[in-house]
Amino acid sequence: MQIPVEFSNTKPIGTYGIQFLDDVLMSVNQGELVLIGASTSCGKSTLAQIIAKDNAERGVKTALFSLENSKGDTIRKEIYKNYKFISRQYDLTFRKFNIMIHKGDYDVETYFQAKEMAEALMNNIRLLEKPQEGFTVTDLEREFQKAVTDDGCKMIIIDHVDYFDSEDENKSENKFLKELMQVVRGLLDLYKVPVIMFSQFKKTNDSKMKIPSLYEFYGSGEKTKIATTVIVIAPDYEANMNEPCSSYKNTFICIRKDRFGNSHLARCIFDLRVNDYLKDYQNGYVDFWGYNVKMDAKEAY
Repeated sequence: MQIPVEFSNTKPIGTYGIQFLDDVLMSVNQGELVLIGASTSCGKSTLAQIIAKDNAERGVKTALFSLENSKGDTIRKEIYKNYKFISRQYDLTFRKFNIMIHKGDYDVETYFQAKEMAEALMNNIRLLEKPQEGFTVTDLEREFQKAVTDDGCKMIIIDHVDYFDSEDENKSENKFLKELMQVVRGLLDLYKVPVIMFSQFKKTNDSKMKIPSLYEFYGSGEKTKIATTVIVIAPDYEANMNEPCSSYKNTFICIRKDRFGNSHLARCIFDLRVNDYLKDYQNGYVDFWGYNVKMDAKEAY
């Protein structure tokens, strides 16, 4: 059946790789600008890799601009996760794995199997890690064009927006971020691919805030203004304190803005043993400012 012309630029392209988000949002659509926020050390880069991996495995060529990682970090982490999974050493940390490698205290066959899996995955991911000389808006425009027109990428992931370098030292940070978001919006409109961007939150001493609001993003408010979808990630510290030694970490994932739907909240479980989210989740509700949270039994949307 022919697609109506009014919907010609809203084609479903990819997925999030997290059950809750895929149940509610259903897909990452053509022309969509998704902004995902989290505090420092709350798993922004991990989630970026989960999304890139899920889409690559589904055959969606994805560009991952991993601006927080140094050269080689991404492939090393993927080899580590594969090695841990193959060998069933679920409690193996990356630091311990690194020591094992340098001492020669690892299984060579398992390592090369893990490496082959990582390299096969990367064949469908166009990876760019931040160069030592920095990464500017001009660099983004060039690499974006290469990713889409030369490599055929259908989705762009930027991890994360706060790691760009300004070409004008005299320009204020807020003005720079505002212009950066406008450039990203222009690139999205020009090339007709969805963009998923990650960002940090502002530092806060407000211990009563359980889930950040749209006003907590670092820098310019242009981020949430331009984005079509805004998702925030926050640890459920209260639940995690009850089981501090558990490999299961309770995490709030909240759709704070959806231009095509409503806001939603779920408590999801991140499994440290496999570095991924479990499929089960618990639905809930949160007020605008993020102070009051109420959880219900799991329901499927």
